Amino acid sequence: MKLIRILTLMAVLVISSCGLFKSAEDLFSNAEQKRNMGEAKAALELLQTIVDKHTEHEIAPDAQYLIAEIYYRDMRDFTTAIKQYGDLRIKFPESKQVPFSLFMQGFIYAN
Repeated sequence: MKLIRILTLMAVLVISSCGLFKSAEDLFSNAEQKRNMGEAKAALELLQTIVDKHTEHEIAPDAQYLIAEIYYRDMRDFTTAIKQYGDLRIKFPESKQVPFSLFMQGFIYAN
C-alpha cells in the first residue's frame, strides 16, 4: 500500500513537471520568451498546444495569430503563414484579429 502511494506521488510529480498542467497564460508567456530568444520552433509548439488543448480559452485566438506571425515574420514561410492566418478565421471567427488576418493574407499574396 505504501509503495502504491509512493508510485502515485512520483507519477504526479513527473506529469506535472512535463507541463501537462500549465495554464494557457503560462504557455503563451513561455512561447513569447522562446520567440524573443530566437527559438521560433519551440514557441510554435507551445502556441499550438494552446490552440489544440485550450481552444475555449480567451487567449487561444491570440496564440493562433502569433503562430501566423511567427511563420510570416520570423520564419519567412509565406505559404504556411497564409494558411495559419486562414486558420484563425476558421477556428476563431469572432476574434478581433480576423480582419487583420484577412488583410495579411491579401498582403502576402500581393507581395
